[in-house]
Amino acid sequence: MIPLLSVENLVHYFPVRRGLFGKISGYVKAVDHVSFQMKSGMTLGLVGESGCGKSTLGRCILRLIVPTSGIIRFDGRDLATLAPSDMRHTRRDIQIIFQDPFASLNPRMKIGDIIGEGLVIHGRGDDRARRKRVMELMDRVGLSPDQYRRYPHEFSGGQRQRIGIARALALNPRLIVCDEPVSALDVSVQAQVINLLHDLQIEYGLTYLFIAHDLSVVRHFCDTVSVMYLGKLVESASAVTLYRNPAHPYTRALLSAVPVPDPAVKRNRILLEGDAPTPLNPPPGCRFHTRCPIGKNQEICQTQEPELREIAAGHSCACHFSSIS
Repeated sequence: MIPLLSVENLVHYFPVRRGLFGKISGYVKAVDHVSFQMKSGMTLGLVGESGCGKSTLGRCILRLIVPTSGIIRFDGRDLATLAPSDMRHTRRDIQIIFQDPFASLNPRMKIGDIIGEGLVIHGRGDDRARRKRVMELMDRVGLSPDQYRRYPHEFSGGQRQRIGIARALALNPRLIVCDEPVSALDVSVQAQVINLLHDLQIEYGLTYLFIAHDLSVVRHFCDTVSVMYLGKLVESASAVTLYRNPAHPYTRALLSAVPVPDPAVKRNRILLEGDAPTPLNPPPGCRFHTRCPIGKNQEICQTQEPELREIAAGHSCACHFSSIS
């Protein structure tokens, strides 16, 4: 099956400017040669610490940020090289749900206009047809159509995120980038929104790139999980495989920090030493070696960058000493 989305060697560096004339003194390597594929209808979870480049990667796919280099092939077309007019047409098929439901909605617009704005921009239907479509979407995501003329400040956080979901669905997209869509919500509301996203995926045949740092949510919601560290993918596998047999030391450390609801179960926490290095000047070799219990004592880890290689069927890992139990 041809993948719906194929990302090859995607790179995005942010220039750092200093001095009176803004001379470039370096680059923040937010996304550094990342490759992955997504089939239609799947959910890929992208996890990692804050600042590892997850959101930048999602925005590059949407071309909200122009990538430095690489290929972003969506349905056979390279988005990285599309002209603005062609990209505008493609954006009907790719939408985003933002992390912050408070900042992502225009406080001066009524929610009916917010949800229907994409329909207006892309010339879908007349006023009556657009209003009907917005009413249907509001009802589908659990909002009352009677709230059509209210403003965002009149809604709770969970309701605002539902508005964002309805806005993303308006143009019948095929791929939705979910940029930590539940991290700003209460735990009880998180479950409601996750269940809504799951139901919508089944109903509309959606494909999700689900960016998150809550590994419990990812385990429940995603088919495949990719772990990102300091701009690079370090491990990728099905959710079942990754949680049962993590191969990368960083993945093991992340999973050891996931709370277990059973007080009788004792889990050995893996504590990483020090802070994550800056992406402005990442360490040579394996980028994780400065905090890794194995790599900090191995010359190969300090000098040679490991490739993301397949260690088992459907399971890839970027570690010189990767192993699965």
